[in-house]
Amino acid sequence: MLRATEHILKGGCVLIATDNQRAWLKTYALTHLNAHPMHPLIPVFDPLQSFQTYLRQSPDISLVRNTLDLVYQNYIFWYVGADNSQMARLALSVGKSLWWLLDNPKEGAICFESLDPLLDHKLLQLYRVFVRMVLESLLGQVNLND
Repeated sequence: MLRATEHILKGGCVLIATDNQRAWLKTYALTHLNAHPMHPLIPVFDPLQSFQTYLRQSPDISLVRNTLDLVYQNYIFWYVGADNSQMARLALSVGKSLWWLLDNPKEGAICFESLDPLLDHKLLQLYRVFVRMVLESLLGQVNLND
């Protein structure tokens, strides 16, 4: 989460993606993230919705990556879910991204157990920690270089 926060502070944006079971978290994040009129805007977007059909039909993610590279000059992914889909492959192909993965530990990822009955609560709490970290950093209340 620290790298994602630093990325945002340096002018980058975050592209959010989830597997189907965690789509609720993406909807929640996009609905609530920039809803407060007194907070600075946090650059988190969901451009991947328009690529879902293509990703389901084609094993080649390079065309989508090239398109994203043209549109978003400085982006990372925030992926939440299992790592067994084309969307996950696309998100995991971008290094130094924010990965919240299920059942399959990967270096640099936060890992959860998919059968955990408190999984949704843990994801929501981690989302709140991440947003708080980004907001306080943007407002100068936290120095990430310490």
